[in-house]
Amino acid sequence: MLLQHISICQVVPIARAPTARVSLSARRDVLVRRVRGLIFATAMAACSSTAHSEVIHFQMTGYVTVDFSLGTLPDGIYEGAPFQVDLSYDIATPDAEPNDPQRGLYPTVVDTSNFLHFRAGPAEVQAHDLWLWVGNDLDEGATLENGRPLWELPDDAFLMLNSQVISNFPIATFNSIVFAWRDPSRAALSSDNLPNHLNLGAFQNTWFTISTGSLNPHQDQFTVRAIVTSVSAVPEPVTFCTSITGSLIVWWYMASQRRSLYWQESVR
Repeated sequence: MLLQHISICQVVPIARAPTARVSLSARRDVLVRRVRGLIFATAMAACSSTAHSEVIHFQMTGYVTVDFSLGTLPDGIYEGAPFQVDLSYDIATPDAEPNDPQRGLYPTVVDTSNFLHFRAGPAEVQAHDLWLWVGNDLDEGATLENGRPLWELPDDAFLMLNSQVISNFPIATFNSIVFAWRDPSRAALSSDNLPNHLNLGAFQNTWFTISTGSLNPHQDQFTVRAIVTSVSAVPEPVTFCTSITGSLIVWWYMASQRRSLYWQESVR
């Protein structure tokens, strides 16, 4: 009888051990699923909020040409200097001329979504304002008779109205940055909406002009053009979020496979 009791005592722990291990694995599995679900839901919420912003971000590179200089140019700005321009805007910005199908005026507030940033070496210049204008299939330019703004020409045009600048170097009293990309063939644009892509070869005058001036002849002054030779779109938030979602799905699958193997080993 004593031997039978000892035998039972020895067998019971051995029989219950796998059950305890499986229970621990199950609890861990539930915890992992909850954490993974929270991460997934957070990522989807972030993607949903960024998708509605419809921000377009172009990155442009090229070289600087100096049209005029008096005194010393800022470090990084010289003839032939490489540069990078980041132009970003929200294409959901309302048109201030909604009743004109050929002209779109988009006044934006400079922030993390709307900006124009020029960099050449250590020199940095930012637009203080970002008012964009789009002209589509215009038949005539500005005349005394029609009283249209002077920047209007018979073409397709994507331009920024003159803006004062913010720089990381001393700058003359009068200053501005502007661009006016034009297509006399009127084939570059299909509407007066803010463009969601830019075909560099479809436009003329593909440069940004930075000008400074002063009534004081002893103050450094210059006018340079940043000639654009390449344009690329920075990945949009929707594309980025799609990539994140795909990665989460792959991780989810691999984690499930590892847990399945662990469970199989634990019950052997």
